[in-house]
Amino acid sequence: MSTARAPVTIRPAGNGDLPALVSLIGELGYPIPFEDMRANLAYVSASPNDEILAAECDGRVVGLIGLRIVMAIHRVGRVGEYSSFVVSEPFRRRGVGRALVAAAEEWLVARGIRSIRVASNNRRAEAHQFYAALGYEPTHTMFWKRL
Repeated sequence: MSTARAPVTIRPAGNGDLPALVSLIGELGYPIPFEDMRANLAYVSASPNDEILAAECDGRVVGLIGLRIVMAIHRVGRVGEYSSFVVSEPFRRRGVGRALVAAAEEWLVARGIRSIRVASNNRRAEAHQFYAALGYEPTHTMFWKRL
């Protein structure tokens, strides 16, 4: 596949995108059943503090970014988070990720958010380089525990 910039449309994800969302999250390494993704999308759609943006190229969804606004008690105001972010392998390095991040930042700024935090798995070196190239700085280590 060409590395040329793909014409990309960024829009809120909808129920018609569910198969693509399941596939993309699976590509990210987190397989999720269709019905669980449907429930997640319903939750996000009903929340003023959450959004899933889809990247569409050539009529198909090839990327997504999940957004969340949270209160950070140690900061003044609320903080934006990327809860999930993935671009399908054949569409990477074609401007899709940058378009998703730009749209995500616009969505957050429109809601009064002035800072964004991103968790990225230690094994995702290319993602870390991508974030750094966009001005994101590594500042924290995140820990995870299943309950």
